[in-house]
Amino acid sequence: MEKESDGLRELKATSDPSIRNDLALNLAQTREPEVLEVLIELIKRPDLKDSRGTLVHGLGFYDCKPHFNLLVELVTTGNWEVAHEAYTLASAINKISGPQAETAYATLTRYSEKHEIEEWRKDLMMKLLRLFDN
Repeated sequence: MEKESDGLRELKATSDPSIRNDLALNLAQTREPEVLEVLIELIKRPDLKDSRGTLVHGLGFYDCKPHFNLLVELVTTGNWEVAHEAYTLASAINKISGPQAETAYATLTRYSEKHEIEEWRKDLMMKLLRLFDN
């Protein structure tokens, strides 16, 4: 296994959102697979729930198809910035099929049945559901 770079170590360790965002974008532009792994790890951290919009944006430097269900989850649960970033990435994916599509569809339909969902989020979710129409 390749030694983790100083930049990745700092990205994972910093508590300063500005430093984390700058590092995330600079490292994501390298398109190194290790950076993608760290971005996903950080996006999933509960303590970063309210400061992960730039991290999600960084995913745009990678093929997001394998992470489509994460993007759908972020649309349904993220704040405005995160949900919109995730929607942009998810809607750019050409074709989702099989178990991945079934899981995403189930997630979207389950959340769309909730009454307390914000209108902007309902709109994003409905747009994603339309991607499944053939």
